[in-house]
Amino acid sequence: MRYRDHSDGLLGNTLDWTTFGVWTALVVGVCLILLGILGKQNWLKFWGLLTVVFSVVQLTIGLDTLLTGFS
Repeated sequence: MRYRDHSDGLLGNTLDWTTFGVWTALVVGVCLILLGILGKQNWLKFWGLLTVVFSVVQLTIGLDTLLTGFS
């Protein structure tokens, strides 16, 4: 949660939707991997792993840092 100063001078808490989305993607990725292992479905494991890697990169260094590091 981040606190922002609104125009009326009152502090209000707003949900950081980007962080919420990344954490949700991480949980979904882990669930996909588990479902892929239990159901022996390789495509579920692949997409789960891809989602987990994306989420971890976003949480640690951020995709903007990763993408601008190559230029």
